[in-house]
Amino acid sequence: MCGCAWPRADLGGRVRSSFLSSRVPGTRLATRVEKEPVRRLLMAMRLSEMHPALVHFPLTLLPVAVGTDTIGAITRNRRLYEVGRWSIVGAAVATAVAGLFGLIAQEAIDVDDDGRNILKTHRSLNLGLFGALTAMSLIRTRQREPRICYLIAGLGAFTVAIFSAYLGGRLVYDHGAGVVRTRGLGVSDEELTLRNTVHAASQAARDLGRGVKHTAQDLRKGDIVPTLMTTRRTT
Repeated sequence: MCGCAWPRADLGGRVRSSFLSSRVPGTRLATRVEKEPVRRLLMAMRLSEMHPALVHFPLTLLPVAVGTDTIGAITRNRRLYEVGRWSIVGAAVATAVAGLFGLIAQEAIDVDDDGRNILKTHRSLNLGLFGALTAMSLIRTRQREPRICYLIAGLGAFTVAIFSAYLGGRLVYDHGAGVVRTRGLGVSDEELTLRNTVHAASQAARDLGRGVKHTAQDLRKGDIVPTLMTTRRTT
C-alpha cells in the first residue's frame, strides 16, 4: 500500500478533504483537497468571457464561406457553393451574437485611456464588419454562384476581422482587459452559474443597455477609430 488517501465524493455531492502525501528525504509534501461542492469544480464563465468565447465562430465561418465559394468557382462545384452560401449567413449571425456580448463586456472591464481607445476602434470595426457580412449574406442567398466582386469583398472583410481580432488581443495582453490579477475587471462582471442565472441575465441586460448608449455617444462625438487616428497623427 502506498499510504495515499484519494478524495471520495459523498451522496451530498461534496468532496471530502484528504491529503495526498509522499515522503522525500528531509521533506514532506502534502496537498489538501478543499471541501467544495462538485458543481464548483466545473469552470464557471463570467459575462465578460462570453465575447472572447464566441468570436471564434465568425472568425472561422467567414474564411470558410469565402474559401469554399472561391474553390467552388474554380472547380464549378455546386456543393461548395451551398457551403459558402450558408457559411456567410452563419458568419453574420455569429458576428451579431458576439457583438452583443462585446457591448456587455465593454461595461464589465476596466482599462486605461489607451486601452479604451483600442476598445472603441475594435468595436467600430466590428460594427462595420457586421454590416458588411449582413449585406453579403443577403446578396449571396440571392445568387446561385458568387460574383468576383463578392469574393473580393469577402477577402476584405476577413482582413478587417483579423485586424479587429488583433486589437482584441492587445486589449487583453497589453492592457489586461478582463484579467483579474491586473485589476482589469469591473465590479459588474457576473459569474454564470445555475444559481444566479436570473441575476446574471439582469446584469447583462443593464450592461448591454449601457454599452449601446456609450457606443452611440462615441459615434456622435466622432470617436470611432481613435487608435488609427492616433497612429496617423504620430506618423
